[in-house]
Amino acid sequence: MQLSGRDFALSGWLHRLRGQEASLYALRVLVALGGAMGWCWSTGHMPWLVPLFLGVIASALAETDDNWRGRLRTLVITLAGFALVSLSIETVVHSPALFALTLCGVAFAFTMLGAVGERYRAVSTASVILALYTAMSVGASQQTPPHLVSALLLAGAA
Repeated sequence: MQLSGRDFALSGWLHRLRGQEASLYALRVLVALGGAMGWCWSTGHMPWLVPLFLGVIASALAETDDNWRGRLRTLVITLAGFALVSLSIETVVHSPALFALTLCGVAFAFTMLGAVGERYRAVSTASVILALYTAMSVGASQQTPPHLVSALLLAGAA
């Protein structure tokens, strides 16, 4: 079987794409987003899609280029930070003064954590972004049960 010029070009492009780490990373994020979309659609929970997507995006921002043990350790630290941030913000989001104080405290604490090293810098940046995602999600969905938004953000991040 002989490849035509177009088939050969496509084959070469796919071969180069497979060898690049960024394309594999993008594929993992695409699979996570597709899984969240498929689950929400198949179960009829489409209002839950936005917090799940935001959790996936925040987790993707915290991803590090490490071996599997380093990634697992970073994921555990990330999820712990995300849980702390999300639950804190969701609890105080309806009180403007407490919300501003908590957001400033979270931003300061995670900025100091980011000063420890490159791995923690990515986690801290993503955690501060997740705090804003939590505030937006809680504000957008008034009828959700307490802490459901935090659980959905964490599920998306996981």
